[in-house]
Amino acid sequence: GFRDYSDGATYEVGVITFNQLVETRIPFGAHTQNDFEKLMSKKVKNKTPLRCCTPHAEAAILAKEMFEEADSERPGFENIAFFISDGAPYMNYLKGKFGVDTNKKSKNFYISRGLKYKSWDSDRDLVWTQGGDAHEYDELRVTYGTRNVPFAMRDLKEAGVRVFFIGVPHNEAGRGVNIDYFTGELEDDEVCYENKDVTPPETSCGIMEYKPLVSEPTGQHAFRVESWDLNGLVDQSLKIICRENSDPGGRPTISLTPTVSPTPFACPKIPRDLMILVDTSESMDPERFSNEMMEVVKYAAAQLDFSVGSRVGVATFGSTRNLKIRLPLSTYSDLSEFNAAVEKKVANRNLECCTSFAEAFVMVREHFSQNYQDGQDKILLVVTDGTPYQNYGNGRWEWNTHGRALTRCEYTTFAVPQQASLLRADGVRIVLAGVPNLEGRPPMADFFDGALEGEQCCVNLVDNTACLVDGDNQWCVDNYNFDDTNNIKCIEYSSARVVSEGERNIFTSDTWDLTGIKEGISELICRADVTPTYPPTPQPSPDDGGSSGGSSNPPGTGSLADGLDLILVLDSGELSNAQRARCEMEEPGTSCLERLVQYADDVRAELANVSPLRVAALTSDCFATNVLSADSPFKSSGRQQDSLMSTLGDTTLNHPSCRVPGMVVAKSLVEEFATDSPVVVLLLTHDAVAADGCSLGKAVSAVSDLSNGVKLMAATIGGSKAHLDELEGAFFHKNVLSAFSPASALAARIEQILA
Repeated sequence: GFRDYSDGATYEVGVITFNQLVETRIPFGAHTQNDFEKLMSKKVKNKTPLRCCTPHAEAAILAKEMFEEADSERPGFENIAFFISDGAPYMNYLKGKFGVDTNKKSKNFYISRGLKYKSWDSDRDLVWTQGGDAHEYDELRVTYGTRNVPFAMRDLKEAGVRVFFIGVPHNEAGRGVNIDYFTGELEDDEVCYENKDVTPPETSCGIMEYKPLVSEPTGQHAFRVESWDLNGLVDQSLKIICRENSDPGGRPTISLTPTVSPTPFACPKIPRDLMILVDTSESMDPERFSNEMMEVVKYAAAQLDFSVGSRVGVATFGSTRNLKIRLPLSTYSDLSEFNAAVEKKVANRNLECCTSFAEAFVMVREHFSQNYQDGQDKILLVVTDGTPYQNYGNGRWEWNTHGRALTRCEYTTFAVPQQASLLRADGVRIVLAGVPNLEGRPPMADFFDGALEGEQCCVNLVDNTACLVDGDNQWCVDNYNFDDTNNIKCIEYSSARVVSEGERNIFTSDTWDLTGIKEGISELICRADVTPTYPPTPQPSPDDGGSSGGSSNPPGTGSLADGLDLILVLDSGELSNAQRARCEMEEPGTSCLERLVQYADDVRAELANVSPLRVAALTSDCFATNVLSADSPFKSSGRQQDSLMSTLGDTTLNHPSCRVPGMVVAKSLVEEFATDSPVVVLLLTHDAVAADGCSLGKAVSAVSDLSNGVKLMAATIGGSKAHLDELEGAFFHKNVLSAFSPASALAARIEQILA
């Protein structure tokens, strides 16, 4: 929030967590905001078990070491430490499951620094854990609170570090931070601890031996908040940071240029199409849904300027019957008309299972396509309280126990991100506002912005119960059976995201603080970068007068003798066991991937005999579409093409199968890089059931509609009737050939159709 790069300033940030284990989670680094948020999700959030205790002294020692190391490598920085805690100092236990003497990492913290963690030092001056005689615990805690912590904080300040303390709400009502301890304003400077580890309890008191623990003026460096109102917390911190720097304790004062707080803003007057997608799952609070949620919807619409042609619509999603466009995209002369329509058609919904994001994205994509209007900034605002949860039934992505479609993890890890990517590919900016569910928990932001990469989603194949982040119980359903290992299948998350790229496309709140939520809505709609608008995928794109490496003429206006562009699209979806068996039977010792790539290479050789050839290649599955050599995708020389085929042969076929993304990217390659030579797009595929099979024909048509000179073919190693029917329904049946047949047959077919 306070970073201002206008004068070439540099900022570094690091993170320490402290409980029974005190460690550096993120070393100092000049991270971008997006990178830092991803690091927080990967290294801190859901990675830090909440355990006893509250060792402020050890945290201060580690912070001092981090700052000193950074200063030795990169001197000249202003050093700031924020302590964020909900309680008073509480020293570590020696014994117990996570005790210092039990945990090797924790033990090493003390051993490596020569700190006495098992007994008092020689003068009975300092000790770092409570162990041994329980009757000493009150005395130990008093010494820790009056000496260990103050001395460690003093040393941190004297190292030139400006120290803040923020007291946040305690989990138990009535317990929390006594801010006077940190500001040095305790009555009589006295610290007392009641020892409840013995019966009857014993109490000891002591006098603070150094104060204050924070930098001065203390009123500007220590404060306590009574609620998790993050906006207020951040604003208060930033106002303090951006004032003239105070003396941290032991170094000269540094003057900083004050930062001016941003002034209230109005939404830029540009034409927008805003579709508001409202969650109607049963985890929503019914009363909040009818009141606060509707106020959020109305406020979102109020950000638009209808005088410039903006339009707004509202859709709901959840159960099958709640999956509906309630208010189509329309413009309004008076917001009261829109608000009345919201109350009539949106407010009184029955909240039912489930959270059907994939189906909702399909519905919204079709609505934007059918109501396409050139020049509008297209936004989908999703207001939700949860993560994807598919419906039960016989639909495309629904779970049923007889011949099921997808598991919840398959639905979550690729069906939802894949449909979001298709919506974004149509120029729709997806933003998300997360609100709390009945339990007060907001959605998992890490899922929506792709920060779960490398984590695993695990599902029980018998009943579809899932643990969306393996090992993190808060994202596991209550009846998930961790011990049923024979029926559990885990899928690794990729970096695929739901919301659009950028810093202002997602926010979540764990309270129904409407002021904060409305501010977040304004950020999402008004301040995020405008997405370039272009027609939806099924429509031909407007002629942009040619692009890099391209021609002003439509592809295919030249003759085959002048040249040919070949685009290879490899289906990198996971192979079925039946498919592997067929490959082994047809060509023993040759893998399915080797067969597909060899077939494509043979086709390339055949075509090179009749026409100058340029070749591009890409892989397509539900997680990612990868263009090989993306900066310059088409290769002309035989050596470059050989290298391209070798890279294609290194592909791993281990993700769910989706072929539509490959067609979408192939279309963009034609638009951006094709010359006036004919173009052939060749899909190399197999018999995996594709999650987007129903949409393949539409995507194929979108490519072929670019020009009569663009032709599409498919070569498959699959032989099942359902698979062949799907391909022949998307491609003309004579354009679907077996990759076990001679490549010359496909090359001859290409010559025939281009002639």
